[in-house]
Amino acid sequence: MKQIPIGEATPDQVRNFALMVGCDLSPNDSPETVTAKLKLVWQGATITAADTPADNIGALGGDLRTAPEDRQPGESSPFAAVARAERVVGSTGKNDPRVILQVQRPRFGNDVSKAQDYVTVAVNGVGFQIKSGQPVDVPYRVWEALNNAMRVEITHDDEGEVVETSVHAYPFNVLERPSAREVEAWHQATDHVEMA
Repeated sequence: MKQIPIGEATPDQVRNFALMVGCDLSPNDSPETVTAKLKLVWQGATITAADTPADNIGALGGDLRTAPEDRQPGESSPFAAVARAERVVGSTGKNDPRVILQVQRPRFGNDVSKAQDYVTVAVNGVGFQIKSGQPVDVPYRVWEALNNAMRVEITHDDEGEVVETSVHAYPFNVLERPSAREVEAWHQATDHVEMA
């Protein structure tokens, strides 16, 4: 990660940072528009950018399965080539068990043209951009954040009564998960961390 002046950043670096800080961007926004929207919410002269862009390889074929219980931590999986979610800020989660998931492309109402290419998830001040519509390898803590990000959908039943249903804010499918042993070891290492 590096700090770079906004004026020296590439258009992709500015767009990624703007999404991370919550700017409402359209896929058709010009680099100048993205920079203007960013400056409305970000007063800093520099932004944080990845040293190298994430190289998402796209959808993979193959067996979509969960991890076997006897898989050793760090052992390669059929999804080993799937790009890790780009870390926008910091590097927390590097040693987490890994989850391969695919976030559905979020959209606004029925307007498919406004579907988002990325979902930004922040955990303990660390932002992750997750490419939607493709398998992505993320730290377990990012999966937990996505799994706990809920919203309420309100509909009506046949009698006209209001029905509230809690659903994932960003629907996703888990393609591969870490073994129970990996998750248990991670919880033992992280659940009782004392702050200095």
